[in-house]
Amino acid sequence: MWLSFIKPLSAYFCNFLSCTKEPINKSDIPLYGDAITFLDFSSDRIEVLKQRGYADAKSCLEPILKTLQIESDRQSSLNLLQNRTQQLIDDSPVY
Repeated sequence: MWLSFIKPLSAYFCNFLSCTKEPINKSDIPLYGDAITFLDFSSDRIEVLKQRGYADAKSCLEPILKTLQIESDRQSSLNLLQNRTQQLIDDSPVY
């Protein structure tokens, strides 16, 4: 029973991964003759690349985190429903 969510959940991940809203920024990829960009180790350049990396990682990971949170909430709701149902079943009849 608990495996029933795996297929829809994996499809949900694939939907997020295949259609990202913001493409990864590749604007500073040097052309063949532009090797100077590879050798730019200035603190400003490193800071720019770090910030870009964080932004790219965030845009990729936020949909996955959201999906995991939704699945966690769904599982909590299911557990609550099962517990309340069991309480009703175990409750003595009123008559």
